[in-house]
Amino acid sequence: MHLSPEANSVLISDANDFAQICEYLFFSCASCCQPLRRELLKKALVDLLKNYAYKWKLQLKHVITALVNLGANNEAVRPDKHLANAMRSHISVAKKAKSATERCFKFSLPQNHAIHSPEIESGVVRSYEEDVRLDVIKSFVELLTDVVVGHPECTDFQPAFDDWAKQLVFLYLIALVVTDRDLINDPGVCQNVQMIIHSQLDSFSSFQWSGEEAHRPKEHWAFLPEESLSHETANALCDVSEILAHVANGEDSREAIRNWATDDVPTLPHFQEIDHHHNMVARLQLIPPSYRGNQVKKNVAYLHLQQLLNNGMAGNDSINFPRVRNFYLLFSDKILLATRADIGDAFSVLTKNNVLLGRLFDEHYTMFNVVRLLDMLAGAEPEDYTRRKCEHLNCVRDFLNNYAQKNWKRTEEDTSTLNELLAQVISKWSIIQSRHTEDNV
Repeated sequence: MHLSPEANSVLISDANDFAQICEYLFFSCASCCQPLRRELLKKALVDLLKNYAYKWKLQLKHVITALVNLGANNEAVRPDKHLANAMRSHISVAKKAKSATERCFKFSLPQNHAIHSPEIESGVVRSYEEDVRLDVIKSFVELLTDVVVGHPECTDFQPAFDDWAKQLVFLYLIALVVTDRDLINDPGVCQNVQMIIHSQLDSFSSFQWSGEEAHRPKEHWAFLPEESLSHETANALCDVSEILAHVANGEDSREAIRNWATDDVPTLPHFQEIDHHHNMVARLQLIPPSYRGNQVKKNVAYLHLQQLLNNGMAGNDSINFPRVRNFYLLFSDKILLATRADIGDAFSVLTKNNVLLGRLFDEHYTMFNVVRLLDMLAGAEPEDYTRRKCEHLNCVRDFLNNYAQKNWKRTEEDTSTLNELLAQVISKWSIIQSRHTEDNV
């Protein structure tokens, strides 16, 4: 191709040439079905990014176009109304925040590029076989990992002062892609997605992540949240948690995403409005086990737990409860987002939803994932086992013990699997709690 990326190329005379060649290489690599050629294209792109002073940035329009080109449903990867609703809190804060340049915050999804066809013979597009298409999609996720993790300065997914809307959309798309049933069980894809999420979480400054005054740089402007929005929730931690909880929950993309029958989930009405509970837990397992990753995992688990139990809190309760803010979902008056959720928040949800929880007792497949969400909220770090949290943990453990005793005599296969999980979780909590208690003596 005469690119000679390790030296000067006659094909590149200015920044415009460089950007066009990078886009050509990116889309060619993203849609190439020949492994060797795909690796050569990726190496050429990475070498260009390494060795030239010209800059090219990977943007949302590149990712969305490549996904649509690979067969993704356009409504699923471009749920404009749903994403705007999911980021309502962040956008309202960013609009009021004053940066040094007094720029106006504005966000909208970009228009797609013209579709770059993977293979064209005699003017006719040759479609992929399904197994080949999946292989290309997996390679595309690997390409994203190489660029986003290896060359973050060459992406548009970095927080800029008070604006990280593009990062939120990118995280939404990555979580949506990996939800595919053919990808969620692929260890290579899961590892790449986990690396991408880890890189994105670590890109925020301490102040952007927590919003705490102690981490505010001297030159940093002030967040100016709405009156009903606590300063404690005007941060990237809550924004990332909220966007991940919205994945596959959009009304405008629900039918394009679902591949399960209505009777595969409990007959309770709100189960028809949310994502499958197994998808919720599967995505949470892809969040990296880092300090920030564990915070996000607990927050999202708390939101999912409320979704499954259709939490009965009223939206205006958040005005008098400074640790939460409204969670704008299909039932925005009933879901609340905690700044840093823990087992105490889980215990509050369980006590407020006794009636509905009782109706789920015979839905063993659903209860299996409810228990896993509770386990994620319990955590395993020393700060998860303070005296106050241990009191709540004991209450939740008593609840699980009582539930296990009711199901112990049943012989159905799904009941025995659930009882086994209950025994494991209860034992794990007891061991960790006793260990931390001994360390504090």
